[in-house]
Amino acid sequence: MIGQTVNRLARIFAVVAASLVAGCDSSSREIAAGGLLPEEYARVADGIKDVPSARAFLSGTTMLTMRDGYGTQIEYLNPDGSTELWFREQAYTTPGQWKVDASKAGNPVMCFRYGANSYDPVQRNYGGSWECGAMRIYMSGVAMMLEGDPFELADGRAPFVMPKGNYTANEAKQMAGANAPKHPLKYVFNQIKNR
Repeated sequence: MIGQTVNRLARIFAVVAASLVAGCDSSSREIAAGGLLPEEYARVADGIKDVPSARAFLSGTTMLTMRDGYGTQIEYLNPDGSTELWFREQAYTTPGQWKVDASKAGNPVMCFRYGANSYDPVQRNYGGSWECGAMRIYMSGVAMMLEGDPFELADGRAPFVMPKGNYTANEAKQMAGANAPKHPLKYVFNQIKNR
């Protein structure tokens, strides 16, 4: 939501400044800032190079983000354009929509829209409108990307009420107990490997 966009923008300014000092292009520093392995970076960079690639790359995946104020958020991007956001202290997911559009320059932008009755307790605002941002900025904020819907969020129910805090996908799986995914988590990338 809007708070996520602000956090992403603050992070991108720090990454751009670091890239100027290091002498490399900002888009590669944005994605690699979290510690991607070279093969992970190559896969992500290729996956988001243009609008059709980005749609295909993100479709049917689960994103895990950790942000100040929000804690862990886990979101499934359904191939049909719907999304289910698992937010802290919720027994149900927040349904919404996702899409990849093109900026005026033709670069991919990531867009989300949640229902007008959805509420962001951090920013204290309601949903209902599309919110879009540069794809590379969106991807720089993703801590983990998993294949498929391992937490079965598409059914609209959260596996458990996630407490406040930052949790990895494995930690969330362990907290789910009997409701945990029965199959192993398959990572597209994991920027927090050492946790």
